[in-house]
Amino acid sequence: MQSESGEYLTLPGSVRDFKSFSAEYPSGEFPTFVKQILRGVSAGLGVSYHALSGDLESVNFSSGRLGAMEDREMWKALQNWFIDTVMTRLFNVWVESTLLKRQIPGVDILRLDEIQRAATWQPRRWQHIQPREEMAANELALKLRLRSRSEIIRESGNDPDDVWREIEAENQTLTALGIDPALEKPPAQPINPIQAAA
Repeated sequence: MQSESGEYLTLPGSVRDFKSFSAEYPSGEFPTFVKQILRGVSAGLGVSYHALSGDLESVNFSSGRLGAMEDREMWKALQNWFIDTVMTRLFNVWVESTLLKRQIPGVDILRLDEIQRAATWQPRRWQHIQPREEMAANELALKLRLRSRSEIIRESGNDPDDVWREIEAENQTLTALGIDPALEKPPAQPINPIQAAA
């Protein structure tokens, strides 16, 4: 006899005794089934399983960091695609129509190409997983002239011009209050407390 869970068939009249049963299968396999489905979905979407599901059961620091970095690269690619295919086109149309209507005082339509080329986009960025190591790598890249300060600032999600103005305003405020705005330089080598005491 075949029966599904919660279903009871009419028994013949000759049956005098009935033992109940519970069809648990495959409920015991349900978590594994869901995990496999989510892994397939995450692979199709190009994101890590733990980011999609929030399941950190089998994630250690290294695998979590690697997954987060891959996820961020995927999001950066999508951001660049959106900027190129949507935002830049909308901006160019908006600038052209605004200049044609003379809604920006003092700006001539002849400067249209210049304004469109000057536009920059700053998509969302994320905090570093290991900030100390990242800062050391940025410092080395600056010394070797492999990166610019502006690039590092943009990577953190900020506009370099805003950061420079904020630093200038902060230095002026500190100087007005009698505080030296110069940052303390860290020692070249870690201080050994035993040698310092001697």
